[in-house]
Amino acid sequence: MRMGTNNTYPGFGHPASELSAFTNTLDVFIISLKDGAIVQFTPEDTHGFLSWLQKNSVRNINTDEPYKQPPRR
Repeated sequence: MRMGTNNTYPGFGHPASELSAFTNTLDVFIISLKDGAIVQFTPEDTHGFLSWLQKNSVRNINTDEPYKQPPRR
């Protein structure tokens, strides 16, 4: 699946820059936004969405890996 512009994922209403952390179970993702809101998203391509989150350094709360701050632009 092709990624959207401005660091967005097709069908998901928030750019990566607004995301704080996520967890998922089966095909449902629960995402914490930096403003404190919580959103749910069920992507058509679960692996593609997970890859997009990882490429954008969004913290997965299910791992012990430390959060990596994205480089400043």
